[in-house]
Amino acid sequence: MSNEEIDRSVVVPDTFPFPFEKPYDIQLNFMRSLYKTLELGKIGIFESPTGTGKSLSIICGAMKWLRDQKMKQKIEVENLIAEEEKEKLRKASEKSTGFNWLTEHEENFEKNLQTLSLKDFLDKQVKQEKEYSDLKIKAKNRSKNKKLSAQNKKILQAKSLNGQEKPTDSDIKLSDELDLILDDYKSDDDDFKEFDDEETDNDAQVTKIYFCSRTHSQISQFIGELKKTIYSDTVRVVTIGSRMNLCINDSVVKLGSFQAVNDRCLELQKNKKSSNKSGSKKTKLDSSTHCPYYKPSEYSEFNLKILEEAYDIEDFGRAGRDEKICPYYGARFSIPSAEIIALPYNILFQKETRESFSINLKNQIVIIDEAHNLIDTIAQIHSVEITDQHVTQALTQINNYVNRYKSRFSAKNMLYLRQLINILTGLQKVFNSKNEDAKLENDNGKLSLKLNKLWTVVEFMTITKFFSLNFIKILKFCEETQLEKKSIFSYFQLIGFSEKFSAKLKEENEENNQENKKPVKLVKKETNPIQENHDNTISIKSPLMLIKQFMKALSSPLYDGRIILTIDPSSRSTLKYMLLNPNICFDDIVSQAKSVILAGGTMKPVSDFEHLVKEKQRLEYFSCGHVIPKDNMACIGLSSGPTGVKFDFSFNYRDNSQILDELGRQLIKLCSIVPNGMVVFFVSYDYLDKVINHFKKNNFLDKLNEKKKVFYEPKLSSECDRVFNEYAKAIQKPRLNCSHNGAILFAVVGGKMSEGINFCDELGRCVVVVGQPFANIKSLELQEKMQYMNKTQEKGPGGKQPGQVYYENLCWKAINQSIGRAIRHQNDYSTILLIDARYCNQSLLTLKEKLPQWIGDSFKQESFGYNNSMVMEDLIKFYSRKKSVNNLDN
Repeated sequence: MSNEEIDRSVVVPDTFPFPFEKPYDIQLNFMRSLYKTLELGKIGIFESPTGTGKSLSIICGAMKWLRDQKMKQKIEVENLIAEEEKEKLRKASEKSTGFNWLTEHEENFEKNLQTLSLKDFLDKQVKQEKEYSDLKIKAKNRSKNKKLSAQNKKILQAKSLNGQEKPTDSDIKLSDELDLILDDYKSDDDDFKEFDDEETDNDAQVTKIYFCSRTHSQISQFIGELKKTIYSDTVRVVTIGSRMNLCINDSVVKLGSFQAVNDRCLELQKNKKSSNKSGSKKTKLDSSTHCPYYKPSEYSEFNLKILEEAYDIEDFGRAGRDEKICPYYGARFSIPSAEIIALPYNILFQKETRESFSINLKNQIVIIDEAHNLIDTIAQIHSVEITDQHVTQALTQINNYVNRYKSRFSAKNMLYLRQLINILTGLQKVFNSKNEDAKLENDNGKLSLKLNKLWTVVEFMTITKFFSLNFIKILKFCEETQLEKKSIFSYFQLIGFSEKFSAKLKEENEENNQENKKPVKLVKKETNPIQENHDNTISIKSPLMLIKQFMKALSSPLYDGRIILTIDPSSRSTLKYMLLNPNICFDDIVSQAKSVILAGGTMKPVSDFEHLVKEKQRLEYFSCGHVIPKDNMACIGLSSGPTGVKFDFSFNYRDNSQILDELGRQLIKLCSIVPNGMVVFFVSYDYLDKVINHFKKNNFLDKLNEKKKVFYEPKLSSECDRVFNEYAKAIQKPRLNCSHNGAILFAVVGGKMSEGINFCDELGRCVVVVGQPFANIKSLELQEKMQYMNKTQEKGPGGKQPGQVYYENLCWKAINQSIGRAIRHQNDYSTILLIDARYCNQSLLTLKEKLPQWIGDSFKQESFGYNNSMVMEDLIKFYSRKKSVNNLDN
């Protein structure tokens, strides 16, 4: 059967439950296309502009399919059972010939087994759905009952205290002790073993939707949209994250780093296990030796709490604090009962992390939002970078550990420890490479001695002589023996002794200074991985954990990675494993899941995504326009400025003073035409600095400030919100007697302003991109990635090399993200100006293939032939028309 015939056989609903009276046509088309893609088990690339209700369309389309799928599955099984029963009755009514009685008996036996299996499947499905529905109902009633119970408890306590003596301090202490240590400790994996084993049969039959986005704030927005739908009362949702995001133990959170929090969490569990196994009397365990929130026996009750409604990551944290239960393990416990699981990229795309959460993607739905930079994100997640300091610290810790306890180690343990020391020593030798190949590089006008080397994994394993070592076995040894924790705490004890000795010497030194005025030399302290914060809490760093991650990376397929050594005398030297082929990680998800959806506001160009998928026949592409009227948007390319100077911002010409002068004149002219706010994106922070300095020297900045108040995107992310708020205030609440016509914001493509902030309404009446933000072609990483693509992928349109296609796509994805900041709702309007002759040197068809559909459709054909004055006239007419419409509406 052909794909077209299959497509026709799919019944797609005409209507979908939507929180508003009637969805827009593009929203309905999105939901219908999504439903069809899920039903056919395909891989969908969905592009829908921000502000068009993309999240709501995803939720309503996917949940409608999920509910229909469960009902359809139940009906199909019931029909199969009915057919089997009919066939059984038909055969029973027929007279047996007697000659083939053995064959007939065998066939009947197999049919009976099939019927029993189908009935068992149906019974489990019905039972499971009832259990989960009851859980949801029980969860809703729980809050009411809990409030009533709390009130009754206060009354009973008051009555009890009236008739009895108040409990003594020892009674309270004993009660606290019992609360803390009654539960038996289970290992990190065994906490859920009993639950998982019990649910294994059923869980494989439950279809889930895994919704994945880059950040927890984006996941929170998704949960907020879900609460608007009719599904919010019935759907079971769990949001999962790392310990760093969900930990509520203040003494652990203060450690600061991701790895330190993980290590301390596991160490506290280990302490509880040791205390429970000992035969001594139970004593109270404070938060320094045991986590009071780790209560496996109470996770079932916590499951009811989080099923009351859809919780985001912050809601989980609050719920954990309210119930005094660890939300991290509570969320893990709740995964089997969930229908929607919201999670960040790093959990989905790391196989080991998925397995630690017991996530099984077999026949599940995976929806990846904000997927425009998916390929680079996967590569980044699986790339590992270590420094010379990490290697030195790890080697020091292991050597100290071995020297201290070597008499107690078995021969096998010593073998693995010696192998690990050999690996660390080998890495140290790499960092100590001679600098004869070093090159003088110009860094902002300063000469610096810098060494860069690159190896394939095979070459690196050869020069380090690591091929003779079994990394898999060594890593397994480290995991099972918890070596990094033991070595670091052993080292902590050693450092603690050294610090006491050092403190004593310091005291003697001060005394000697007073008496003899001659200082005594202090013992030189080694680089210490255990540091104190300002509040005297211990911050534990685990360099061996990073070394293990680097070893795991080296254990991956040999031809899919590169090793890059950077030795810079002015900073730390680094050794980086770079993943060149993210297809393996993505294919691991695609091969298991029933359907995978890649969604975003700006997904074009899509050729990169096509290379991710092996089964091209499974690909579906959907792109829609915006909800705004066509005349609310105009996209224009500017090839020359007001005086006719050509805009060529390519690398060789962008510092030309004539071109920068022309840019200044152009922006001043635009400030006179564009009302309210205008955002101008530059290709980098360095280039923005150059432009600003040029504008200052040539009085362009003063002239711009006369028209609009000028703001700049800061390099520090922490400052972005402040600058944005000041920019918005200058537009929305201008000072009295102010000559400014709004404000202008100079921002950077790829910066926070281009990805995380929306310029709706008067905040973005015009968005300008100056130049084309091509990546640094001299980058060693980029060059190697492009060469790898040229060797492993087919040529693109017109025989273009795959590496070159990727290079251009990087540029256009960055442009699309920036210009997509404007237009956020139906009544919004804006213009987009692409200032560079290169935008007008290609056909309109080529441009439309690279731009999002809704922007490409509004690109003015006149850009290829208009002079600057005609373009400015068009802009004046555009804003005059919008002003007239707004006056009529008001």
